[in-house]
Amino acid sequence: MSFHGVLTNVKYDQRVLTSNDGKVHGARFDMTDHQRWKAVDKTVNNVTQVTLENDNTGDFLAWDDNMNLVMRGTGYLWNLKTINTGLRIILAFQVPPSANAEGLYTLQLQDDQTTMSLEYQTEPLTKAQQWIAEPK
Repeated sequence: MSFHGVLTNVKYDQRVLTSNDGKVHGARFDMTDHQRWKAVDKTVNNVTQVTLENDNTGDFLAWDDNMNLVMRGTGYLWNLKTINTGLRIILAFQVPPSANAEGLYTLQLQDDQTTMSLEYQTEPLTKAQQWIAEPK
């Protein structure tokens, strides 16, 4: 599922995914390019994966060896989980699991509504891990 636009958090619907100074944050929508993302998809072994590129910088949302969110010059493939509610499609972005993993690292907006992280879990997605792509 390719898209271009703003990613709004489901739990904190006044917050969008943004990148400033090479860091990833949650922020209020303010019409700036650093809040717009391009996702290009491909299917690998029946799993839809996407790269997330920031419009402003051309950098990609990625992770490091310690599972911290970082921005990189090359695209990382995220597993894309979709939930069709009938009214809209909700997205979740997960690091592809290692061979023996029981859970997944999922992109999440923390309760302070600005800090983004990768949360390891084996349970269903939380609302803070769900995003809506809007063509703003």
